[in-house]
Amino acid sequence: MTSVNISLRKEAYDLLKQRKAKNESFSDIIIYEFKKKLTPLDFFGILKDKAWEDDVTRMESFKDSFDTRLRK
Repeated sequence: MTSVNISLRKEAYDLLKQRKAKNESFSDIIIYEFKKKLTPLDFFGILKDKAWEDDVTRMESFKDSFDTRLRK
């Protein structure tokens, strides 16, 4: 098996270390994360903390400017 050294920021290392079980390697965690197939349920609740008010205002402004240009 070939081995390659990589450099990680401390934050990335800490996240990997949290996910790793005693019998797993960092490579096992990385391979698992990149190969797993996501389902729609994996995204459930991902936007629950999103502040939608700013987006709604921006979309309404865009719609109004678009309507104005169409009327010309």
